[in-house]
Amino acid sequence: MSLTTMQQRSFWQWPETQGFAIVLAMAGALALTGFEDWTAHVFHGRLTLLEGETGFAPGMDLTLWFGRLLASLPGTSEAAGLSIATAMAVPIIGLTSFLTAPKRPGRLMRALLLCTHPLTLALVLGGAGWAVIGLYVLWRALAALPRRRPHQGMAGSGLAIAFAWLAVPGFSAFLLPLGATLWLCAPRHMQKRFMLSYYLALFAPVAMLAGANAYAAWAFGLEWVETPLTAPMTSGLPVAILFSLCATILSGPGLMRITSMSGTATRLAALVASAFAATATGADPLAAAAMAATAQYALAARRGEPSMLSVLSFAGGAAVVIGLGAL
Repeated sequence: MSLTTMQQRSFWQWPETQGFAIVLAMAGALALTGFEDWTAHVFHGRLTLLEGETGFAPGMDLTLWFGRLLASLPGTSEAAGLSIATAMAVPIIGLTSFLTAPKRPGRLMRALLLCTHPLTLALVLGGAGWAVIGLYVLWRALAALPRRRPHQGMAGSGLAIAFAWLAVPGFSAFLLPLGATLWLCAPRHMQKRFMLSYYLALFAPVAMLAGANAYAAWAFGLEWVETPLTAPMTSGLPVAILFSLCATILSGPGLMRITSMSGTATRLAALVASAFAATATGADPLAAAAMAATAQYALAARRGEPSMLSVLSFAGGAAVVIGLGAL
């Protein structure tokens, strides 16, 4: 390699430097989350909720559903069922990221980064691993929506929103902030005349699921189960709101690449929706930060991004885990 080529390359363009930084980030995420005992308290709270329900109560997320299903097997306790259910999310999110990304260099490494992200590990250890899958599938579908025809993308995006509603605990608090920004992801020929049809197609599946759960709760006299992760910090002190906003931006720094390149509208929608969700009443700060991180990885899988931004997302996710553990 010539001296001119060496001088033109920046520090983060060297594969050796990128690989070394990624290995350090992955090791730090594993060590950091292993020492944080607050995730054990979250897991215990969700396990207590699972033990108190004999069936599939309205409001239970997918992780609790699979935990209940596994716990019904002979010789399997609720603790083992919930542990297996949340651990299943790690290989599934890795395969989802790898198989749905275009065949370009780095997609395997990006899948590994998503699997070992501090926020991913915090959700998995807290007993809500399928929340990561729901958020990633949501933004992976929305990333392709602006350039697809309505009959190709809108139905799938609506199902992705419904899947996120099922997988993410307390996702109902995210629906209004998400709806306020999804006009940025609309296909161009629908932005002026067909926005009502656009929103009806996107939110019809989740409305049907919510209605079905409400009917089950009313018809069978069931109590709607609330499945919070961490203490909601969005109601009350301005410091809590500031923390939620900063955590959202730190966990998804790649969303702030507002340029003239393609994909900017979806990136801006993800950033604004995550920031709005961080301050919504009842929204969980861990889920809001994970929403920004998964949005960045989902958009990077389609558009690509510098490796430095992925490392910065690791650092931001670590800061969120530390901050939540200190509160």
